[in-house]
Amino acid sequence: MEFYIELMPGVALALKVAYNMSTPKLVELKLKLKEMIDKEYIIPCVFPWSASILFVNKKDDTLRLGIDYR
Repeated sequence: MEFYIELMPGVALALKVAYNMSTPKLVELKLKLKEMIDKEYIIPCVFPWSASILFVNKKDDTLRLGIDYR
């Protein structure tokens, strides 16, 4: 699949950090990302854009990864 984003001339990228993540959640995120990369569900990317991620606690107190593509 080929993907590209057309940029409008003279418009700057809107780059900002959504929020800081606690150390335990950051460790969990790194583990989940490594697992998804190893299974080839996702591939590393160098685009200047990103999607916000968050964790939601499940009933068994594990974390579920959520991604906001808006």
